[in-house]
Amino acid sequence: MTYQIICILSIIVAIILVANLAEAKITILSNAPLRSARSSFTFEWCDCRTGTQNISIWANDKNNNPITLTSFNGGPIWLDLHAPTDKIYFTCNGMNTIQSSSKVSSPKRYWSLQVFNNKKKPIPSCSKISGRLHFVSWDINVNYNTSIVYSSGESGYACIKIPVLLRTFNNTLLAIAEARKNSCSDFAWTDLVVKSSYDHGLTWSSKLRVIRSESGPGLPHTVIGNAAPVQIKSTKRILIPHTRNNSDVWLTFSDDDGMTWSKSTKLNNVSLNEWKWIGTGPPGSIELDSGRILVPSYHSKYRGNLINNIVHGHVMISDDKGITWKLGATQFGKGDKLSNECQAVQLKNGSVLINARSFATLTTEKRIQTLSNDGGITFGPTYFIDIPQPFDGCQGSIVKVSTSNDTLYFTGPDSYVKRDHLSLWRSDDDGQTWIKKKLIDPGASGYSSLQVGNNNSLLLIYEQSDEDELIMAPDRFIFRVL
Repeated sequence: MTYQIICILSIIVAIILVANLAEAKITILSNAPLRSARSSFTFEWCDCRTGTQNISIWANDKNNNPITLTSFNGGPIWLDLHAPTDKIYFTCNGMNTIQSSSKVSSPKRYWSLQVFNNKKKPIPSCSKISGRLHFVSWDINVNYNTSIVYSSGESGYACIKIPVLLRTFNNTLLAIAEARKNSCSDFAWTDLVVKSSYDHGLTWSSKLRVIRSESGPGLPHTVIGNAAPVQIKSTKRILIPHTRNNSDVWLTFSDDDGMTWSKSTKLNNVSLNEWKWIGTGPPGSIELDSGRILVPSYHSKYRGNLINNIVHGHVMISDDKGITWKLGATQFGKGDKLSNECQAVQLKNGSVLINARSFATLTTEKRIQTLSNDGGITFGPTYFIDIPQPFDGCQGSIVKVSTSNDTLYFTGPDSYVKRDHLSLWRSDDDGQTWIKKKLIDPGASGYSSLQVGNNNSLLLIYEQSDEDELIMAPDRFIFRVL
């Protein structure tokens, strides 16, 4: 009798589950669930010439309770499917059939969806504008502090790149980025933007704020970028040295914890006439124990889409809290290695260590370091360290955790080919040797920015992409506490 009762109950439960599945609904969420981490993703196409006006999706293959989306080319739409599923069904306006997404590796309840209108290529039979669907399934409430800071597509920006993280003295986190309007090109319309977090990175301001923009309809596309912020200890003012079209250097500042920013002013005496390309940072500047502000920078005598990677490092300095500026070292060592984007830390003995991206194009695919013993006026020889660089190099981030022995940490891709396998390295001997400590992201992952948090925790934002390509285009910025 007991066995029969169990069987009957099992059948009833199964019937209820099937009924619930048949009536499954999808709820659109206003934000990503807390502590979300990417699980799987898939890209799908609508039929040729369809999907340009609306998309309907279902949590199962029954043609009931669909939701229809009409807002495209924005940030991701967050979906609660109310039960784990390994695929989503969809149809596009103009299609006569219902299709399903590719099956993901593990069923998940929470998904996101972005819809774009692109030319359906390289499909030979169709090169017309059609709908493209980008599905991502998510784990939620993971056992570490993580969040999604930016998503490419939000606020009308096709691509958001170059993460810069600053923890202020009020424990506010500022996530600064280059928001590119029409593409991920380094020459696209680019605005400098920021979001804030007041809960240690768990959530972020829902709308980005524009720090500086000089582009607009009918205006030339102007690139505002290369943010290298620092907060002055004595005044609490936040400075952001940055560049305009990588031709000259400008400065903006905030006295209200990053809520508003001053009108940018151009800095003089911080470049040489033969420099045709100038970059600051990224992702940050540093205030030395002496009070000197030091901005790690780089420059080129050439200008072009690829040739501007033939660069050398230099530094800018200010000894009056950012009022006036001058050049420090105009090259690292003899200039025999091509030092690119860079960041600095001050060691316990007062020396300044710079860790830099290398050329890494048919040359040594390792990162570069150099040391100054005079506050950045000169730098000694450059040398390669045992941290890899992918083809064409990649920016990275270095910070110092102040302990009895001072520990250095670095984040960057652990790859010699593409920007992927973002990892954390550690040095206990002032950067002389580095040991890989942790794999952070096994997928496509590029630029990053570190800060030191409470109790010497490590705070990180980095670029993450769902397509592992040689030229990486980020889908989002991820924040993590390491």
